[in-house]
Amino acid sequence: MKYHTMRKLPLFIACTLLFSSGTTMADDSPALTALKDQLAQAQAQRDIAQAKLAQIQAEQQMQSSVLAAQSAKATADAQTSVASQQKAAADAQSSAIAAQQAAEKAKWGSVASSGLSGDVTVNTGAGNAEATLLAAKAVKDAAVKINELIKKSNTDNKPILLFSGNQPPDLSHWRTFQNTLRLVSDGFDRASAAKGQADRAAKDISVKGLTIEAAGAAFTGIGAGLDALSKIGSYFQTNYTIAGASVSNVDDDLLAVSVAGSIEKSFFPARWIPISGEEISSLVQPVAATRDEAATTLTSVQAKSKKYKDAIEKESDSANKAKLLVVASAYDRAADSYTAALKAYDDMISSLATDKNGVALAVLVANEKWISDKMKNGALGLFIHLHSAAGANYTKKNLWTFFGSMPFYVMGGAVCSYVLVDGSSGSVLSAGQLPLHSGYYKVNDVAQKFKP
Repeated sequence: MKYHTMRKLPLFIACTLLFSSGTTMADDSPALTALKDQLAQAQAQRDIAQAKLAQIQAEQQMQSSVLAAQSAKATADAQTSVASQQKAAADAQSSAIAAQQAAEKAKWGSVASSGLSGDVTVNTGAGNAEATLLAAKAVKDAAVKINELIKKSNTDNKPILLFSGNQPPDLSHWRTFQNTLRLVSDGFDRASAAKGQADRAAKDISVKGLTIEAAGAAFTGIGAGLDALSKIGSYFQTNYTIAGASVSNVDDDLLAVSVAGSIEKSFFPARWIPISGEEISSLVQPVAATRDEAATTLTSVQAKSKKYKDAIEKESDSANKAKLLVVASAYDRAADSYTAALKAYDDMISSLATDKNGVALAVLVANEKWISDKMKNGALGLFIHLHSAAGANYTKKNLWTFFGSMPFYVMGGAVCSYVLVDGSSGSVLSAGQLPLHSGYYKVNDVAQKFKP
């Protein structure tokens, strides 16, 4: 068919050239009609040949697909056969193992199940005690580290005052007392100045028989001052009670105790301040002596004011009366000043005896004065704070836990910070934060770690 088609091709080409050459022929020329018929036959034969060629190609493709499917099926059959053989071998091996186990079981007899599966039941609160111990250990490690860090900034080995928490020490009572003491002393000075003015005014006037005795009042004032000092001392005696601190949680206090135990020449004011009450008494005593003198002087000034007022009543000269009135008024002002100063002093003494949440104000003032003096004289202030203390646990199961190994683990950790300052200037010498993790321990190993 292919050859026949190729044989007709020249005729087809010739006809094409004939039409394209532009040669003019009659429409009814027999030769032209014959050529057209041959061309139509050639085209028809060509179409038939192409259709048969497409059919043959389709048959060949179908045959190839069939052969590929047959090959794939053969491969799958072979693989299935191999798998079947492997399964048979595995079944045979399993049967052999089962037979061996049956033989061993027959040899040793039947063993009943223990009913234990190796599970660990963790109830609420499990591991809390161990986590607390590990967190406390982390705090202790932080204290050692803080001591190492601050040594670099305290080469002179200055004493260190230790404060826990995130607030500075409260010195408000001591500072208020200082201001009050200064105001009381200034009040006595003003009263004395007022008396001096009255005395100078009195020098210009001579009043016959003007004498004043106030010795008894002096003894009375001295007694009042000694009584005030005695009361202050009694409050110091009744407020120095040391109570044992029970640490139930990992907190700032535990951190402070740990740090205090690792630092030489350290003081922990929250636990103990070595004072006896003499500090405040020594400050009050000079003012108390002034108070005694003021009480005596007040009696004298009041007596003089009365004498001059009596003289006014007896004086007939109006000019002298005016002078006497000026002097009497001056002594009245001095008496008012002394009265105000004495009241301020007495109020100050009474306030020192005031109870502040179970502690006398005088004790608070003395404690704060001790801290202030230490810091002012060169001691360093170490402020430490425990920001967080936490614990965690987890369980796990593996081959070793199957054989009885403890699968319950716990940890404890803490985040601490510190600031070391110069007491006199307030400048920061060293500061930092320390996050510590104890690592995870088997719960039954914790007891060995903390065994004394």
